[in-house]
Amino acid sequence: DADNARTVSLRVGDKLVVHLEESPTTGFTWVQSNTAGQLLLRASDYPPASVAAVGSSGLRILTFIAEQPGGALLHLKLWREWKGNSSAIEVFTVTVRITAR
Repeated sequence: DADNARTVSLRVGDKLVVHLEESPTTGFTWVQSNTAGQLLLRASDYPPASVAAVGSSGLRILTFIAEQPGGALLHLKLWREWKGNSSAIEVFTVTVRITAR
């Protein structure tokens, strides 16, 4: 969360791992809301929390791979999918610069 609106530099093949707080039992989940071009989403995981109370939060772990050189804007939103874009309550963006190996 502290890296929101930052710029990061990667090389082709590098991973970008994003950890964001999420409370899926409330219906709100993080999703990629744009096609980031040179970044490919490889995994979206939500490891079980040690305390699994309704409404408790945990961490969504999103792993992206830098596929090709260039620039990309990664845009994520925290929303309730069935309610559409108007339900987004938070956004996370990162500008990514990817160079060749």
